[in-house]
Amino acid sequence: MLLQAIAAAGTLAALYSFAQYAGHDPWIDPALYHIGEGEWRIVRPPATFGYVSYFALYEAAATFVAASLALSATSRAAKIAWTCAAAAMAMGVIVSGSRGALLGLAAGVVTLILRQDGATRRALLAALLVVTAVTGALIASPLGQPVRSRMRWFVEDAEGGGRLVLWRDSAKLVAAHPLFGAGLETFGREFALVESEELARRFPDRYVESPHNVLLDYATAAGLPAMAAFGLLMILALRGADPALIPALVAALL
Repeated sequence: MLLQAIAAAGTLAALYSFAQYAGHDPWIDPALYHIGEGEWRIVRPPATFGYVSYFALYEAAATFVAASLALSATSRAAKIAWTCAAAAMAMGVIVSGSRGALLGLAAGVVTLILRQDGATRRALLAALLVVTAVTGALIASPLGQPVRSRMRWFVEDAEGGGRLVLWRDSAKLVAAHPLFGAGLETFGREFALVESEELARRFPDRYVESPHNVLLDYATAAGLPAMAAFGLLMILALRGADPALIPALVAALL
């Protein structure tokens, strides 16, 4: 029942994100998730999560929860329903434009396929082919302009908004506070003391509120022991998980 609730909630959020992407949002000001102007404007719908990255992360993991429900369903109707739910959430990740969630989705797909055999693997590959074709048609259509614009951003900004430099500078903060970190919710203040001239020059108006990396988040806030503990927790989660949910965990952890 809990897994069904997770997948159902993700499906509803995906449907809401499609409405936002298409320009229909009765609750949130679209200006908050539209970036740029004209032909190269992108749309990054947050759905019901308030922020696009939170939405994308949930969808990336919940896609494989729905996939596991589809694989274990005993009725044809349930298999079709959960397969459609998984496809909808995968599309939600794509329209979100989150590079990290797309990487997690790809890793989850590979993990899911490799864990199957025979007819199930062939069925999954066929379903993947259908989803890929539908996605390609969407991106090529006029409705896919924001996705194409986001892909252009990927090419022109391969570092993800200076993430590589941000991670390098964050390591300086870890080096300054290796055991206990700089403290919870203090990154924005403490990072300013170690931020490189290069990053400040490239993004002079940016307020950096986090290292945008979960391991560095633990290391900067609470120290290297906390980061190691979180890494151990990740390993234990993968080792102790229901085998059917391992692709969901892989997608979430990446």
